[in-house]
Amino acid sequence: MCSEKISREHYISANLLRANNDGRTAKIGGLRWQPNDTLQDIGISSLQSKILCETHNVQLSDLDTLAGSFFRVLNAADKNPESLPALTQIDGHSLERWLLKVICGLVAANGKKNDLIPNIWKDILVGGCWPEEWGLYFPSSLDPQVLANEFFIQTFLHPDTRVVLASTFRIAGVCMNFALGRPSKSNNFWNYRPRGIIFQLNKTEKRVEFIWPFDTNEAIIYTKVGSTKERPPQWQGWKD
Repeated sequence: MCSEKISREHYISANLLRANNDGRTAKIGGLRWQPNDTLQDIGISSLQSKILCETHNVQLSDLDTLAGSFFRVLNAADKNPESLPALTQIDGHSLERWLLKVICGLVAANGKKNDLIPNIWKDILVGGCWPEEWGLYFPSSLDPQVLANEFFIQTFLHPDTRVVLASTFRIAGVCMNFALGRPSKSNNFWNYRPRGIIFQLNKTEKRVEFIWPFDTNEAIIYTKVGSTKERPPQWQGWKD
């Protein structure tokens, strides 16, 4: 059942933003109303859009809690591994629904009406079935990655309709892709709904396991080779 009231909601979870910043503001760049290639300190409370009804926003609040936990685990696996257990489990479909919620919020925040968000997206958000081959992918191979304290999104739009077809997310620097359609099997869309991520750290391992309602064995492996104070490659050229 829906409420008649459409409520405002953080399209990038406040839980995650607070984990990544000082709790009040966040360095944000790339939104429609911001200067090009510029990071600005924005109040976390202002990063909201009217996306769903009040009832469903309350029902989806657990997704925001999960997002904050997921970010903290990935960040700690690189920077504070001793704080983590050997294994952390994350519900895979809940993570996918949160990624979809972020996309819905960004569409709404870019000045488009709520009714232009595809109905199939809204159905999935509230528990509907995922179409075949939609969802979470990991690249099959990557150049060396900088696991930075960041949350990064790049969207890919249909050239005519401007509907979001896919997005690349970097959560604490870990690269993952999210398909809202059937992707071509390129290197960027290859490992579909893997079993988890393994962080190999000297003599220890930390594992993040995705829980799916089906069997899957593929794992994504990150091996730590060093540290750097340089900006991640995707932020080169940005000013703050």
